[in-house]
Amino acid sequence: MRALVASGLALLALAVLLPPAQAAAPQEQAWKADLGSVPAGAAQAMAFDPQGQRIAVVTGDTQNAILQPDNDFVLVPYDSGKPSAENDTEDINQEGKGSVALSANGNFAVAGGNYSAATGGANVFFYQLPDLRASWTAAHADPTVAVAVSADGAVVAAGSRSSGSAPGKLYVLRGTGGSAGQEIFERSATRCDSVQGTSGDVVSLGLSDDGKWVAVAFRMTGTGSSCVQLYDSTSVNPKYSRVVNSTIEGDVTALHMSPNGAWFAAGTSQGRFFVWRNQQGTAQGPLQTQLGSGASIVALRVASDGSGLVVADGGSVTHCDIGTELDCDWNAPVAGVRSLDATPDGQYIVAGGSGGVVGLQAGSNATLWTLDAPNALVRLARPGASDLRIAVATGTTVRAFHLGFGFSLSTPTPQVTLNPGQPTQVQVQATNSGSAVDTLEFSGGSPGVQVSISPLNLTLRPGESGNVTVTLVPNAGAVAQAYTVRIDARSPASGTTGSVSFLASVAGQPRVVLGLQDASQVDKAVFQGDDVTVVVQVANPGNQRVELSYELEQRTNVGQDWSASLSRTSGSVDAYGVTTVSLSLRVPFNAQNGTENVLTVTARGEGVLSNVSARLVVNPIFTASISVIPQSKVVVPGKSVLYDVVVSNNGTLREQYKLVFCRALPDQVPCIGNATLGLEGWSVALDGNPFYLDHGESKAFQLSVAAPRGAIAGVDKLALQVEVVSTNPFHKLRDSRLVITGVQEQGNANAPKPTFTPGPEMPLALGLVAAAAWAARRRA
Repeated sequence: MRALVASGLALLALAVLLPPAQAAAPQEQAWKADLGSVPAGAAQAMAFDPQGQRIAVVTGDTQNAILQPDNDFVLVPYDSGKPSAENDTEDINQEGKGSVALSANGNFAVAGGNYSAATGGANVFFYQLPDLRASWTAAHADPTVAVAVSADGAVVAAGSRSSGSAPGKLYVLRGTGGSAGQEIFERSATRCDSVQGTSGDVVSLGLSDDGKWVAVAFRMTGTGSSCVQLYDSTSVNPKYSRVVNSTIEGDVTALHMSPNGAWFAAGTSQGRFFVWRNQQGTAQGPLQTQLGSGASIVALRVASDGSGLVVADGGSVTHCDIGTELDCDWNAPVAGVRSLDATPDGQYIVAGGSGGVVGLQAGSNATLWTLDAPNALVRLARPGASDLRIAVATGTTVRAFHLGFGFSLSTPTPQVTLNPGQPTQVQVQATNSGSAVDTLEFSGGSPGVQVSISPLNLTLRPGESGNVTVTLVPNAGAVAQAYTVRIDARSPASGTTGSVSFLASVAGQPRVVLGLQDASQVDKAVFQGDDVTVVVQVANPGNQRVELSYELEQRTNVGQDWSASLSRTSGSVDAYGVTTVSLSLRVPFNAQNGTENVLTVTARGEGVLSNVSARLVVNPIFTASISVIPQSKVVVPGKSVLYDVVVSNNGTLREQYKLVFCRALPDQVPCIGNATLGLEGWSVALDGNPFYLDHGESKAFQLSVAAPRGAIAGVDKLALQVEVVSTNPFHKLRDSRLVITGVQEQGNANAPKPTFTPGPEMPLALGLVAAAAWAARRRA
């Protein structure tokens, strides 16, 4: 077997910048593999794993290779179990269609051969990477012409062509595990819908990444038709679990299943193509159409989200939207198409034809770039949203290319002054920092300001910059304040997003700002029969006096009267002045625990509108939990150890807490006084700053404890108590604490503290007790 020679060392960097004048094309890696010099050694089939780490190639003289561009590493498989060249009954490929697949994680390879059991060979070869040995082989009576493998390598699908009177079959095998190589099921298409005939060759097949869904296309001998089927390999009887069993007129020449198994498509020699949707084992379709030329379908790809289908018919590439029917929205001429591939999201497309390799995007038939590689096999990998890698096999040469996406946004005008009703323009600059032609889509807006962008789409070559014009028109009643305007850009080709913001200040109109005088009243705990007062602060930062009217709106989750009122319904606020308006209410005596009332105060005036809200909750639950991991450690004198302290808010309202600690004594609950009292040389550090937690939220802290340098093993030890305390000022009786021990027995204030045993030599024993304390209110 010929050796494969590779040159070069590594991938080019992701963000290669080209000057604007240079052709925008993928950058070739400093790597190349030579498959040999004889015509029979030309690549017939190729696979590229999604991570862009390995390329698998099948050649026309029964040779296989797995290439690793990153490591300049070349693998020649079939080093065992393959018949000698003299005994080869035929080439590995039939009619130029190869059979090789790589798992999505890049750890497994599957190849199909035409070596029958009679010659002592095998039809399916399964390789574990990167140790490069055949884990198992499987022999069947008929030559294998198509293979596929699940993302984790656990399931393998293989299809054979007919041999003598035996029909071609679909085989589904276990890829990894103790039963590797054993059949899950096998099936021939002796009957498809109402058409019965002798099954011919398996033409193509597809396997979802999870190995659950298997699609297969058979030629039906003597009927002029083909059969397309879909099976669930995980069902109790997968052989009889056909979800799709469709007869198609003519010979199927191509089939593709999306990685998630939700869609699959097939094309025929008459130029017709079909799409099915698989919804949890219930199929919809097929949707079908036909290309105008009626030329044979060479290859097709359907996006994982069903957003589109790409079809190659030998002379062109067609893109179709998938809805209730197939709507083909563009066609790009590509002479002599031999192969086609697209990213799983369907956004990026490559086609290899007699004129070379072309790159396309789903939204247009415009050619983004070309490569001088006539009649090439092409495959795509996309390790990340902004990264595209392309494998190209031409004759006996395999090359790897890289395409990177990236852009930045900026504006020379970080601040702009607006006049109500009048347009103001700001320029936003975009720069393509990637190595591919990229088209950016722009959007943006701001409350109180009408925003329009021109143009909405901007196409840039690598290293090129361009501008869009943002026109800002404040509303006629826009208040005098600074608005933040945000402009967003997105690259549909890569999914990359970016944004830039600037301040737009409106002049000439007064404004007011409403806020709660006590910030703790945003979420306020109340109780049945309470008289509640909420003070709203009204500030006028403008240079004109304003006349205001005040309105009150309530929104409760029960139909109860809370008897709410405002201290006044109108008034004026001087320029740069501040005033207040009070909201008073009585909580109904029959209000249920957990009842919420959101009260909103709105101030209105000429060209002025502002509001503020407070949420009141009846008898909310205030509770927190705390854990310390681990519960005990040993520490060397003079050294320190770390504990993880995790606090969780298990109540119904947002709470403010702080952490406190003290030496754990049998009669000391809770921690009081000086936190360092009685530590006797021990050093303890814990963040004691107040912090907020929303309902259900948790936060982790680190507790550091250092032992005295002169401590004696077996004598000095410390039991430390850590507590979480609520500090929200609107909780009455917040100093009334209910302590929960480390085992969280409510109210067991005098629960015994753990006893810790000193280490055998110098380390000292250190133990912790976690306690929770919170503000609790008991109404007499």
